[in-house]
Amino acid sequence: MKNILFALFAFSSFAGNASESFLMMPYALIYDSLDTSLAENEALFLLDLTSLNPELRDDQLIYSIDNGENQFYDFALGDTLAILTTPGSHFFELYAGNEYRELAFRMDTIQNQHRRLCRLNFSRSYKYDAVKKPILYLYPKESTQVSVNVHPVGDFTFVYPSIEEGWIFECHPDGTLKRNDDTYRYLFWESEQDIPSEIINKKEGAVVSGQGAIQYLETCMQEFGMTSEEQADFITYWGPIMQTKSNLYIYLLFNEVCDAFASLEISPKPTQIGRFYVIWASVPDDYNPSLEPQTVPELQRDGFTVLEWGGAEVSASKIFLEDL
Repeated sequence: MKNILFALFAFSSFAGNASESFLMMPYALIYDSLDTSLAENEALFLLDLTSLNPELRDDQLIYSIDNGENQFYDFALGDTLAILTTPGSHFFELYAGNEYRELAFRMDTIQNQHRRLCRLNFSRSYKYDAVKKPILYLYPKESTQVSVNVHPVGDFTFVYPSIEEGWIFECHPDGTLKRNDDTYRYLFWESEQDIPSEIINKKEGAVVSGQGAIQYLETCMQEFGMTSEEQADFITYWGPIMQTKSNLYIYLLFNEVCDAFASLEISPKPTQIGRFYVIWASVPDDYNPSLEPQTVPELQRDGFTVLEWGGAEVSASKIFLEDL
């Protein structure tokens, strides 16, 4: 076997059942022995995968070591994944199946010309995505009492102002919302839910730097028909988060497609509803695929117009671009 170096696959940390994740050790050492068939400065890890449920064996296992390149293992090759590397301590990440069985752990130092067998303990760690700061602007043609309800696919994690059985406001043409003695510019909600990867067309989108993300999104929002104030609200929320990343994959979702996150119930019924969601992930610096640019529809702001924007940062495993 030749020496293999692996690169980073951006897995998320454990989620879901925290007690299960912390109580179960990620691996059990079966043996560690000298193997003189290995060359100098080589070490061999044998990772026993039998703890994975049989229904997950139809999927490939994705794994990486020491922040290296994604590798794929076909379960048809057996229940033991062999990784040839160098002596020392190594960090492993593994991902299997559509229920997010994953492991991320550092293995203790292995000596030169040693073979180590470890049985991995995959636990169910279902990763939910936070749909961040969807906010709603309402622009009636004249002052009108409006009832608004949001039905997220997942659970609310925060709403403002309090929603109770729905929001009821006196809405004004400039977007001002009044309830009793309180005045608001927009309605705010967040939710935790599983964003299906199927919603993303892997052949479309854009890869931009963290610094370039703001200009890219400003252009898209202008094409969509957002006002400068609406754009500023969006950028001042997402910009500080995105600019800390070096390379981003960005995918936009518009209008009815956003029902995948939440449906809106608004009375009286608006003339126009525009929805603008950004799904993004941090990707390796050298990742620069050939992607088709997305077509941005234009929001016609005639009659009673409602605008919503929001988004979610997801792991690269959710995006699952073919050559990542």
